[in-house]
Amino acid sequence: MEDVYVSTVLQYLEVIDDQHALLFRGVTKESHELIPSIAREWNKKLDLTNLENIYLNKFIAQSVAYVKPVPSNKWEWLMVAQHHGMPTRLLDWTENPLVALYFACEKDFDNTGRIYRASDVPTLDPHELDNPSDTLTQLNFE
Repeated sequence: MEDVYVSTVLQYLEVIDDQHALLFRGVTKESHELIPSIAREWNKKLDLTNLENIYLNKFIAQSVAYVKPVPSNKWEWLMVAQHHGMPTRLLDWTENPLVALYFACEKDFDNTGRIYRASDVPTLDPHELDNPSDTLTQLNFE
């Protein structure tokens, strides 16, 4: 992966115009890797799938009365939980390169942000995969 440094929005727009990326992810520090929040401080003795299921079940039990509409499956619950601060194995990506630029610049002005691009992205149909844990266990965070 080639690093390209830009210092203006115009330069950024020129760089992304030459690319064929489908998804973008902005992070506030260029040292941040593509590691989901649940694995960033990972003690390798912990089973992340089990830990995430414990967190998710507790989140569902405590928030079901407050979340409207109620998520219809575990995938939706996992997404809601992540956006309320629960560590998960999910990473937020966007199709909009300007949204990624915003997240790369939004709060840490003393550091250089980074934007990741993905062009060959497999499709995941949550309706065919009822339990996120069955799918997420295939990921390797080492």
